[in-house]
Amino acid sequence: RLLLSVTAHRSVAIASRIVPRVLPVARGLSMMSVVDVAPAPTLDERLITDDPELIKRTLRMRRASDEQLNAVDRIGELTRLRAEAVVQGNDARQMRKQLSPKIGALMKSGEIEEADKLKAEVAASAKIADAADARLEELDAERSTLFNTLPNLLDPRTDDGDDEDANTEVSSWGCEGELPNERKWHDEFATEMGGLDIEAASGLSGSRFAVLRGQLARLERALINFFIDLHTGEHGYTE
Repeated sequence: RLLLSVTAHRSVAIASRIVPRVLPVARGLSMMSVVDVAPAPTLDERLITDDPELIKRTLRMRRASDEQLNAVDRIGELTRLRAEAVVQGNDARQMRKQLSPKIGALMKSGEIEEADKLKAEVAASAKIADAADARLEELDAERSTLFNTLPNLLDPRTDDGDDEDANTEVSSWGCEGELPNERKWHDEFATEMGGLDIEAASGLSGSRFAVLRGQLARLERALINFFIDLHTGEHGYTE
């Protein structure tokens, strides 16, 4: 149990609710497991192109829509089209770079007809390069829009399930059931003392947040300062 001093002459015993350590499911709230595993790879366009089934497996575990699953294939297609456009544009620019110096030499030597042919080729290469750049902008815009609809990859430890009931519990701490000797749960005690306001927080930030007031807010601030002072003063960290 945790003893929280309320005044100089009185202390109140409070208890922490049981908190399981679980392997989180795709949908549901949980704590991370302490099992050491390789982290999930970074989600980017290249990974989607190289391993679309990995992305789709995560999406299916998240119960994603058909539109999101189809977006994976489309992103892969757009990435390949983008690579082709990059090559096309670079080849055209390289051609223009190679031909442009020759035009001046031909003009100086009086070979006007040959110079005009090269000018036409340079102009055609410039159009190809410009078209490739415009195509790249279109492909990037569509790919970015689709990419932003995809959620992050799930942790490799994640179990497949619809809610927290499918979690795999690894360990737990705390206590459960009725508390003896009229002790109170920490959140009940904090609410009764006026230091914890979950309802106000839900209107400000959404669920899973809390507004702290008075002594509890000062306690949190003191703990933060203690943490900073300890690690900057004794453990070599720089503030």
